[in-house]
Amino acid sequence: MTGIFRTWVLLAALLLLSAQAQAADFDWMKARDSAGQDGAGIQQYLTFKGGGFFPDVSVDGRSLDFDIGTGAELGYGIRPLPYVAAEATIGYYETDYIKDDPLLTHDYAADPFYSLSVVPMALTAKAIVPLSYVDIYVLGGGGMQYLMAKKKISANQELEDDDLTTALYYGGGVALKLGGAGSFAIEVKRIEQLKSTMMGSSFDISGTFLYGSVTMGF
Repeated sequence: MTGIFRTWVLLAALLLLSAQAQAADFDWMKARDSAGQDGAGIQQYLTFKGGGFFPDVSVDGRSLDFDIGTGAELGYGIRPLPYVAAEATIGYYETDYIKDDPLLTHDYAADPFYSLSVVPMALTAKAIVPLSYVDIYVLGGGGMQYLMAKKKISANQELEDDDLTTALYYGGGVALKLGGAGSFAIEVKRIEQLKSTMMGSSFDISGTFLYGSVTMGF
């Protein structure tokens, strides 16, 4: 529940920031290009997201303290109406469970180390509340996840495996409008139901992404 609580706390903070931005009188924003904001035509855009991944990972039913990871996504989106958008994304994120072992005394049989890398391919829908200077949105979706894992079973030996599985996403964000379909956003996204069996171990992976994103229309 800690990861889910963290997700909702971050979403609440984003809503507070958006309210402050909406109340502020930024003169330079008033001069922005407002093309497409009246729903005249379908907007198309590219988006790049990057930031941190806060994992909640269990291996064989045991919750492990994986490090905060990093992630990035590249996506193509369409916005047929001011209140609706859809995105297709591909990305990469990684996280590790590794402890310092300078004296080579760690008991790998009882506590093996793990490294996880994931290539997510997802479809996401957004419901948007367009305001004067910002968009507030919630999102949900899912897709395929190409999962690559390493399991260190001794000081000089490790196993490797991979799997193709699925996952679900939900979250939200606040986007500062820059003109047309362009924006800069802060996004919180939760991943759930990423499960796999590799190297004789059962993996249950979830986590929270905190992303900054840049969107460019065309």
